[in-house]
Amino acid sequence: MFKKYRQVYVIKEVHENKFQLCKVLNEYETDKEVTDDLKRLLADEITEKDLLKDFATK
Repeated sequence: MFKKYRQVYVIKEVHENKFQLCKVLNEYETDKEVTDDLKRLLADEITEKDLLKDFATK
């Protein structure tokens, strides 16, 4: 069956009267952790699903 993951979104104001809707894939304690996972995600070493699995355990 399908595993339900937490669906978390944030609204971020990037400029005056300009906003972004962002999906949260995971949360981190340090900027190094998030940067490392972003690099791994962009290099196809991990997937969004991998990050969501980890996020579901927090």
